[in-house]
Amino acid sequence: MKHICLYETESGRDGMYTWLTEQALRELYLKPFEIAVREGGSTAIMTSYGRKGAVWTGGSEALLNEVVTGEWGFKGAFLTDYSDHTNFMDPDAMIRAGGDLFMRVGGGSFNFETSSEAFNRALRSSTKDLLYMWLNALATNADYNAKIESGEIVDSVVIPASPILNFRWYIPVLVAVDVAALAGCGVWLFFALVKKKEDA
Repeated sequence: MKHICLYETESGRDGMYTWLTEQALRELYLKPFEIAVREGGSTAIMTSYGRKGAVWTGGSEALLNEVVTGEWGFKGAFLTDYSDHTNFMDPDAMIRAGGDLFMRVGGGSFNFETSSEAFNRALRSSTKDLLYMWLNALATNADYNAKIESGEIVDSVVIPASPILNFRWYIPVLVAVDVAALAGCGVWLFFALVKKKEDA
């Protein structure tokens, strides 16, 4: 579901700051999302371009970690909206705030501090969230398909309930070529070192 929260316009959304009270935020803007999480069991949420005060929603620890995950009990993954404004849409802030997927295609360079335990914890948490969301979707689809088969639901569309893995013949060929090339380089290096030793 999207976009949490304060996404009120398409025009001018890139630089939108929204200043409001916590009461207004909770009662007006967050309430539909809360219902979707608590009652509907939503497992995927897209953040918005907007900023709550001066903080981008996709990098707001107060929003993602404290309210949605902590208070509402959200289990699933947060995805950013298309992050084409890296001056404020920061992937490092996103993952540390509890976000999981940074939607960005193409150029741009990002600075991540990757050596700390805090970053490693955030990365592990993100991986867990994404796997939970994906597996939950597969289980939900399988349950839906079972209800179609039993006649409980009338629907002609069967939703994929397991990963679709298409065999790609070229992958083992490339692996074999890589292994052969590596072995060839190893043999060449061995004989080059033996020859150098004999010449010395």
